[in-house]
Amino acid sequence: MSSRVRPVAWAITSTVQAWGLTLRARKIRNRYGWGGPDLVVEILSPSTAKKDLNEKFALFEEHGVREYWVFDTFARSIWVYRRTPEGHFDRGELRETPVDPQPIASRVLEGFSIDPTTIFEGLT
Repeated sequence: MSSRVRPVAWAITSTVQAWGLTLRARKIRNRYGWGGPDLVVEILSPSTAKKDLNEKFALFEEHGVREYWVFDTFARSIWVYRRTPEGHFDRGELRETPVDPQPIASRVLEGFSIDPTTIFEGLT
């Protein structure tokens, strides 16, 4: 990961917080992010999956998140949503492991990629 990439705690709303990554230093104030991070990675929990895939999706889109990666440990899949020029997330790209073991590369964080086969290793 580039030394310019910063993991930062973000308060999207008073009830939704996220850890995100950003390259844009101007989005950091007093060690906290404002607006939306460049990339949010979400790991679904069965108890909050509906909220994550609906409410948080809409909030992240509204607050300018450029990429939203959703990891589903039960389905062993990853959804990658990217912001379009119109300001909305695209339909998403589904990556299923081990069917599609190619690395997933961020389009907004240069040099940042994940090998999906390692994400789900050790899960039963």
